[in-house]
Amino acid sequence: MSKKMEVEKDTVKVRMYRQGLGDCFLLTFNGKFNKPIHMLIDFGVLQGTSSDTEILGKIAKNIESTTDKHIHVLVVTHEHWDHISGFIKAENVFKNIKIDQVWLAWTEDPENPLAKQLKKKKELYLKALKEVTLKLKNTNHVFSNCLEGILSFYGEQFEAIGRGGVDYMDNIRKIGSAQPKFLFPGTTLQLSSEVEGIRVYVFGPPENKGLIERSRPKKGEVYLTDFCCDFYDSFSAAVLKPPANDSKGTSECNSTETVVEKDPFDTRFRINFDATQNTNVKDFYDKYKNENQWRKIDEKWLDVAGDLALKLDEHTNNTSLVLAIELKESGKVLLFPGDAQVGNWLSWENLKWEVDGKKVTYQDLLARTVLYKVGHHGSHNATLREKGLELMKDPGLTAMLPVDRKMAEKQEWRMPSPPLYERLKELCKGRILRIDDGIPSEKPPQVNQGEWDNFTEVTEKDENGLYIEYTVK
Repeated sequence: MSKKMEVEKDTVKVRMYRQGLGDCFLLTFNGKFNKPIHMLIDFGVLQGTSSDTEILGKIAKNIESTTDKHIHVLVVTHEHWDHISGFIKAENVFKNIKIDQVWLAWTEDPENPLAKQLKKKKELYLKALKEVTLKLKNTNHVFSNCLEGILSFYGEQFEAIGRGGVDYMDNIRKIGSAQPKFLFPGTTLQLSSEVEGIRVYVFGPPENKGLIERSRPKKGEVYLTDFCCDFYDSFSAAVLKPPANDSKGTSECNSTETVVEKDPFDTRFRINFDATQNTNVKDFYDKYKNENQWRKIDEKWLDVAGDLALKLDEHTNNTSLVLAIELKESGKVLLFPGDAQVGNWLSWENLKWEVDGKKVTYQDLLARTVLYKVGHHGSHNATLREKGLELMKDPGLTAMLPVDRKMAEKQEWRMPSPPLYERLKELCKGRILRIDDGIPSEKPPQVNQGEWDNFTEVTEKDENGLYIEYTVK
């Protein structure tokens, strides 16, 4: 059994679980009569993680005992498997836990018009990618493993496509005792009526489709131009197009209004070899197929699926719910950006809040940030530079980094990004807590002993390696 948490006023304990490459954070605040108030932010691990059901079950049991079967606020930042799989894999445990509120981004509201549009587009692309993955696997295409790696962020949701599908987010919307709250940028919330000293600011996701689709930065924060979405629509329609002899049109894509039936190549560039009467062409093609396999381009047009998968992954990350949690008395801030990427971060610049007769900006909140949950496991495009990390100037800045380098390397991902990680070490003075490496054991040479002692005194780890806990006072 885990010990019950006890926290002082204007203090929060942040527990980062160590399940692998994924997010799971349990925050405990001091409520009225010293009652602990619990907030859980995400619970998942990347598909393909060894013994994932077992480790997620252990964490769920720890959450159950630590919270005394009562979570006051459950935050689910976005739908990727490494953020939600715990709710599915350990569903039986969560049935025993009372959850007062569920907070989700406005993009998860089934009644929001733009949210419905984004969901419809995502479903179209996922269906197309499902078909492409099967085609490439059947032809032993070298790119099939890479594509599957990217799509592992959708986990069993992606596997279920084509056989009825499973909307796990719909299940999560029904977890709480009350209707879920769909949060919008520029608003503030009270954590609970039982907690007076906490204020929560909502940064994202933006209510702007263009910003949600802006994901790839380059030096100087000038962004690469996205492919035209119409191109992806045409590509997806071509993949999902029913066979020519299918007069009933049984393809799943027929139920999607945005689909137009297009082939990847114009008709003037295509020959149907089964139907042609030109025996010379058929003889040449048969010989070509047998003797020049390496020249074939029959499936080459499917390679664009890799870019589509990346784009879909990035756009989903940009729908992340981003929260800044302020301890009112001290003014200290904890930043939890989910996996927000460039467009989400950029949207914060124009946000302003009117609080206690004063205007508050995101720059002000970042300047007071003392704990940064590093976005998207430390990838290069999930932490902005000048308009992000460089604004976090508090001398006590500490980072929590939910990364498993071995798993990332297995997928051929650079997580954490070396330049970002080096800058984090500089700004945090070595105070980086990681899922894989745990608590740093050595004091950096440039940090004085007093500072380091202050850090180690508020940091501890579970003796069984289940979590790391950091206290913000």
